[in-house]
Amino acid sequence: MTAFHFVAAVGFDVVAPYLAWSPWFAELVAKYVPPALGQLAFMSMVHFVMLVAFYMTTTPFAFEFFRKSIDDRRALEEQLANYTIRACKCYDERDRFFVEAKVLEYFGTLEEFDRQVRQLMRQQMEAVLGRTIMPYTTLLMMEWAHIMFAFALYVHTPHKNYGHIMIMWCAIVFATDMLAMYVIQLVVSCIHDSPSKWLQKHSWWIGPITLASIFGMFTAVAMCFLYPRLAWTCKAIPLVLMVLITWKIYGVFE
Repeated sequence: MTAFHFVAAVGFDVVAPYLAWSPWFAELVAKYVPPALGQLAFMSMVHFVMLVAFYMTTTPFAFEFFRKSIDDRRALEEQLANYTIRACKCYDERDRFFVEAKVLEYFGTLEEFDRQVRQLMRQQMEAVLGRTIMPYTTLLMMEWAHIMFAFALYVHTPHKNYGHIMIMWCAIVFATDMLAMYVIQLVVSCIHDSPSKWLQKHSWWIGPITLASIFGMFTAVAMCFLYPRLAWTCKAIPLVLMVLITWKIYGVFE
């Protein structure tokens, strides 16, 4: 998944100066696209198309990763939900008496031990793995690739825009990427569980394109924070709201 971010960030950094961020393209936008919100919307579409193209190089692998992760997570949850010590196997069956005797000593009954495992172990699993397929801390560790993305912006941006770059970087790292990952997990689950034979047959290309589109859309939204004519309040308030929603979804403070 780190490569997922790395390829898109590096690819965008290499190509954007010759296309979306080039002087000739800026002249065309200034000449033919209405100013203010019109240019913001147009550049968001340009960024979206470019990002989707770069994300498509890795989303086939990301889609397969999410599908397998969903199966593994559900298998683990099913094992915990149906756990019973009586179904456990011992390396030496003669050890069963001693194991169950210790369980009875600490828990009173085997049924109480089963109940504790089903409830407490599930809570511990969610605390370690997170509510979703990928926990918040794991996603944060993958965000290092966007540091290079921000560095490239510093190279191609006037000094007065450094503040806009920082707020865009914060939006990507702490909000839009996290929200995109959450939406992607929901979408992959729907595709994975769909009863449609047609969708299952063609999921090998529908899934990657959908993932690339979702990530491209969320990242393009974050890049709107680069627009210097957008008031700081129009950036700070949405950023704070997105971060709070992200923390709520991933249960950061629970």
